[in-house]
Amino acid sequence: MALAARTPRLKRSLARVRRTPPSVPAPEDVIDEAPESRESENHDGIGEQPMINGAQQVEAFKGMPPCYVGHVKLLRWGHTSSSGMSFTLELLDADQDESHPFKGLRAARGTKTEGQRLRIFVCHPEHLSQTPGEEVYAGESLLIWWAEDCAEGMKVTLRLDEGPDGAGPVHPCDGMAHGKKNGEILSLVVWPLNDEDQPDAPSARKKRRSFDDLSPTAQSHILCNDERFGHWLARREERFVQDPICRADLGHLRGVDAKSYAEHVLKIWCGIESRAELTHDTDRGRHARDRWSMMLSAYQDERWGRPAG
Repeated sequence: MALAARTPRLKRSLARVRRTPPSVPAPEDVIDEAPESRESENHDGIGEQPMINGAQQVEAFKGMPPCYVGHVKLLRWGHTSSSGMSFTLELLDADQDESHPFKGLRAARGTKTEGQRLRIFVCHPEHLSQTPGEEVYAGESLLIWWAEDCAEGMKVTLRLDEGPDGAGPVHPCDGMAHGKKNGEILSLVVWPLNDEDQPDAPSARKKRRSFDDLSPTAQSHILCNDERFGHWLARREERFVQDPICRADLGHLRGVDAKSYAEHVLKIWCGIESRAELTHDTDRGRHARDRWSMMLSAYQDERWGRPAG
């Protein structure tokens, strides 16, 4: 069945998903009357097998929260004989203080590892497009790559299905603007698939732990890898490194290697040689945890206006 013919039913199904993307019609705007079905005949006398169209596939996911729903920016797209159709997107509605929405899902590694299979729905957003709600792609895809950093944000690369129920011969993003500055804004909904082609239940995926639930060692590892934390420490160096000789020794790292700088300042402040000591059940470990808690509270209070939990 042509993808365009499935569009009305697909939109109605998406409207019933618990987390409705910006481009999906509100429930009150949905027409309840289903389109009249058409029966096809096989001239060979063999009854045609019923097809599972896009609307039915989305309906099967009713009640299953997507791993991502929101706006994205088209950074680039490609279509080659070796790697097929793909596109790279920036996730515009991902919470920057939470883990990447695709963290924990299997990304493809060359030709040896197949990426996580996904069911995705891509369309033009209601208020940011000249063709609001128009479907771009609905079907299966593979997770090729994901990444996040402070400067570039969260990104993901997906490979599209080129079969009859997928993109077809022409890339769905052909003709769209792309790039970090002027890339096309689209709406995206993504559900992971399990081995039975069913939506992967959230309970089956690794549950995310909040930052406050992590061990002090894990917390310090995350923050020391965040350049913002290193820059924050540099502005308050005299508070956390009171020995002028130690401050002088930090000169070769300050403003050059924020990660190493943060690690050194943390160890000096907490009185430890390794961040693993933050979890030791010793007097030194307990003292280090108290000092880390003070540093973390000051950072979180200044950055988010709240103390550590």
